[in-house]
Amino acid sequence: MDKEIINTLKKYKKGELTEEEVIKKLKLIPFIKAGNLKIDSHRRFRRRFPEVIYGKGKSIKQLQELLIKYVEIDEEFIITRLDKEKADKLKKFFKQKYKKNNIKYYQEGRVLGINIKPKTRKGLITIITAGAVDIPVAEECYAICDLFGNKTEKIYDAGIAGIHRLYEYYDILHKSNVIVVMAGMEGALPAAVASLVDIPVIGVPVSAGYGTSFGGITALLTMLSTCVPGLAVVGIDNGFGAGYFASLINHS
Repeated sequence: MDKEIINTLKKYKKGELTEEEVIKKLKLIPFIKAGNLKIDSHRRFRRRFPEVIYGKGKSIKQLQELLIKYVEIDEEFIITRLDKEKADKLKKFFKQKYKKNNIKYYQEGRVLGINIKPKTRKGLITIITAGAVDIPVAEECYAICDLFGNKTEKIYDAGIAGIHRLYEYYDILHKSNVIVVMAGMEGALPAAVASLVDIPVIGVPVSAGYGTSFGGITALLTMLSTCVPGLAVVGIDNGFGAGYFASLINHS
């Protein structure tokens, strides 16, 4: 990758490439191989946020190989859906090998951040859950928002069975740049929140619920079928996707 960057810059210096062509080439530089895995070595350059790796199903050996490669190129990265046992092993490996402590694990959200250097934003993201059962998904969303440098507020357990619980947070809702709402069961809360504000609301259907909730499908369909404008919807239990999307809005 370094040779390709140097060659590109030399061609630019000689006038063989325009500034626009250089930028385009830098955005398309090849990845780096780490065993059977492939590292996107300039995700932040291209997307503004570091690469995020899905940790579930990956072995400790694979994750250690990724960690080594990222440290070699001085890049930050995030691992989602990482259980505490693997997180503890990675943290120990990182601290012993590099004598550094810039690693952070969000246990409830199952998210690990390494070498993160976020650009802090003043804008506010507010995360709301309908019930306590939705909190693990909300914590995944919070971890992503926090690692991406966002100021974040949490309002938990304020579903439509007692929507008056939201009233005391009215000022926070209207100070937010974007709101993320998690709900299982019938999934009505995101639309209710969206009807109260003039900012983007992201709905996250959660797989919890009785009877005909069908593992979050009912909540998903409710959110997609709403008549309330200004509500976007991510996949079931996708706290990561919601946190990423909210961060893009807040950083815009």
